[in-house]
Amino acid sequence: MNEFNLRKELGTLKDPRRGQAQQHKIDVVLMITIMATMSGYQGYRAIGDFGLRYKNEIVEYLKLPKDKVPAYATVRRVLMNINHQKYGDIFTKWMKHYETTAQ
Repeated sequence: MNEFNLRKELGTLKDPRRGQAQQHKIDVVLMITIMATMSGYQGYRAIGDFGLRYKNEIVEYLKLPKDKVPAYATVRRVLMNINHQKYGDIFTKWMKHYETTAQ
């Protein structure tokens, strides 16, 4: 079965932020959001707290430049304005892929 790259797929979503407001790429913001949510963190501030709590691990895992994670306000701006249908479709596709490869 073909490998499914969640981060790459998330990067295909249109970023609703203006150019100068894109310190963190949309794939990074959404990967952290998914990791935080799957770890029980709910809400913008909680996702921001997750980023701070696991900053070193996130920076290493996602190979982030400048050793910075997005603040909760960045998470909020992205989540409030992305195409939720496409975001959900990508997540569902990833989960289906994971389900079939885990069997």
